Amino acid sequence: MRRSRKMAIALTICFLAALTAVVIYPTRGTPPEQSDPWRSPWYRLRYDFLANFPAHADLVMLGDSLTEWGDWRAMLADIDTANQGIAGDTTAGLLRRLDFAKRTGARAIAVMIGVNDLLARQPVSDVFGRYDQAIGALVAPGRCIIVQSTLLTRRFDASLNAAIGDLDRRLAATCSGERCNFVDLNAVLAPDGELAADATIDGLHLNIRGYTLWREALLPHLAACLRR
Repeated sequence: MRRSRKMAIALTICFLAALTAVVIYPTRGTPPEQSDPWRSPWYRLRYDFLANFPAHADLVMLGDSLTEWGDWRAMLADIDTANQGIAGDTTAGLLRRLDFAKRTGARAIAVMIGVNDLLARQPVSDVFGRYDQAIGALVAPGRCIIVQSTLLTRRFDASLNAAIGDLDRRLAATCSGERCNFVDLNAVLAPDGELAADATIDGLHLNIRGYTLWREALLPHLAACLRR
């Protein structure tokens, strides 16, 4: 019993250490090369799993920790779903791994990315440029691209939400035609201009209520995409 307890404590410490290593928010003025997610051992491990164990899916959820930490197979039980979120990812990191999503043969790809770029104080124009490049690379006949708004935050510097709002307006504009579908998740998750207090665990990441609201907002768009 004592040995089992010690082992449980050790595993808990290891988990918390790993989580701390992943969730490190860049400080103001962080150079781009220092905020590169590739510097994280966890990122490289997750990347290698996605690269080496491709799986078929009808839907790919593509993004950073907000996507990775959602149990999409449970939340979307009737849809064959691949979770390709990687904690700490950025638009630059996403561009490295678009082929993983394509290899699934998915009919729909739902993407959310950008907050880590903006936390690192990357110019919105640069972040949008890389995001737009990723959307263009994913577009293909028979494939529906769903661009989900980058989520507003709570209790962070006000300039961060201003930058997120700017990015989302640009994304909505680029999806105004038939190229992609834009889903404004902030309408339900941040109706007052910042992430709702009852939807987040830390002002950035979501709790179960947050994920439930995300799911409900996404479902009609998935239904429209997958019945084509």
